[in-house]
Amino acid sequence: MGILDARGDGAFFIIKIISELVLVVASLPILIFIKRISNQTLGATKVILRILIVICDLLFWLW
Repeated sequence: MGILDARGDGAFFIIKIISELVLVVASLPILIFIKRISNQTLGATKVILRILIVICDLLFWLW
C-alpha cells in the first residue's frame, strides 16, 4: 500500500504542477496587454509579474 500511496501522491503533485504552469501561461497575455497599455519601464512589468506569480501560487495551494 505504501507504493500505491506514493504513486497517488506523485500523480497529484504532477497534476498540481501542470495546473500552475497553465495558470502562468494563461496570465502571459494579460501581462503583455498591461505592458502595452502602461508603456513603462521593465521594472513595472517585473513587479506585475511577481504579483501574478504570488496570486498563482495562492490559487495553487488553495486548490
